[in-house]
Amino acid sequence: MILKKNKKRESFINRIFITFMVLVSILFLFISIYFYMNYGDKEEELSILFIILFIVSFIGGIVYTPVHLEFLKYKEYSLCTAISNYFLMLIESTIIFYGFSLNETNLGWYTQWFLIALYIFFGIHFFSYPKSFKESLLAIMPYVIFILLNLIGEKERKISSVILLISKEGYIFSLALLISGFLMFFMPWLRLRMLKANKSVLVILGVYSLLYSIFILIPGLWFLVSGLGNYFSNASFHFNIISIIYFIYILVEKIKSLTKEFLAFITVKKEGSE
Repeated sequence: MILKKNKKRESFINRIFITFMVLVSILFLFISIYFYMNYGDKEEELSILFIILFIVSFIGGIVYTPVHLEFLKYKEYSLCTAISNYFLMLIESTIIFYGFSLNETNLGWYTQWFLIALYIFFGIHFFSYPKSFKESLLAIMPYVIFILLNLIGEKERKISSVILLISKEGYIFSLALLISGFLMFFMPWLRLRMLKANKSVLVILGVYSLLYSIFILIPGLWFLVSGLGNYFSNASFHFNIISIIYFIYILVEKIKSLTKEFLAFITVKKEGSE
């Protein structure tokens, strides 16, 4: 009886949520077409924003669906949590896209492979999203607060200034995510090494750390370094302080969530193999 109720609940959430994702993608598609056809160059930045939102809502929705299906097994996971996490995915995907616009470095032939590798990691990162509605809302707040705090004191709040803030927020977020991804593998390796844990586990963590460093961390840092000049151009002391606090917060939160999920994964895997 309980199993039947759970199945019905999962089926209900799944149908409503997928319908919601499709409707959001269609909405952004129509809005982007409307702005492009009616305003063109006059509202170019806003048109591009809606185009990006359509792309990330469509592709991101496809990538996020397996995560959503996995989360359905958690009791605290509800339809509200699914929708909130979806908006969290939209925010993070959009700011990352804009964050890369500050960079001038080209990684040559590896650029496309780096972006693919980063997107795969970003997709895996979705599994560390909150499982409760309250935690999901709290995870969204820092992105909103960063923009609002930097708009305080602005005399003219133009869309161009907001887009620039989104770009700078995405730059810092991308940097924090790259570093936290490496520490997700390295910190457990260091901790387990001190505890003299099983050598096979240490080897796996060491290999993951090395591969991540070679294919994502090092090229990612090289790619992002070129954006430092653009990031700090005409930046006030107020903005720099907020950026430092924001970077530390995102880094710590991502390390905690990613490491927790990764350790849970390898623990389950180890128990299953035994």
